[in-house]
Amino acid sequence: TVVQSDLAVAEDGAVHLAFRDQQSGHVFHAERGPLVGSGWLVQQVSQGAGVPAFDARIVLGPGNAPRVLYRQANVFAVAARRVDTGQWLSREAVVGVNGNARPSADGSTEAHLIYLSWYDDAVEELRVTSIFGDVADPAVTPGVVTQSVPHPANWVFGLTAHDLTLTGDGGVGVAYSQTVDGAHSDGYPSYDR
Repeated sequence: TVVQSDLAVAEDGAVHLAFRDQQSGHVFHAERGPLVGSGWLVQQVSQGAGVPAFDARIVLGPGNAPRVLYRQANVFAVAARRVDTGQWLSREAVVGVNGNARPSADGSTEAHLIYLSWYDDAVEELRVTSIFGDVADPAVTPGVVTQSVPHPANWVFGLTAHDLTLTGDGGVGVAYSQTVDGAHSDGYPSYDR
């Protein structure tokens, strides 16, 4: 049974799907080529026996190469298919994540940049993590920077819905909203990349 899926379509029309399989508890990547009648190639992305993975997200990197993000235990991992072997390589990106993280992701097809927004229960704040470097190259150690999202005073992030996108002016935007005691409010901070 497929749960927690995310979809991306490459410039050439190829379809990429990241999903969690409820029966195995693992995250998978499925790809179908752009030609009519193309079949699906499905590969397991998450590693570790008996440790379920959750919150599958997919972004496309340079050359429309798929990058899959997922949460396993208290870690957000980022995975990419190695060019030399075709196998998936997973890397820890953020440690200390909880089950209420509710991630959203976007990435650049022009550079090795991935952005992940998530809720941090420990400090009760919405965070944006930037992951940079070629995650598909085992010789590269990706850089990771996490920052809190600017927000109004008295904001209740535990009741927040959010999404993240790359903006046309080269920035990163995070939209968020909350409803407290019947009152709805929202915000949209943006960052320079």
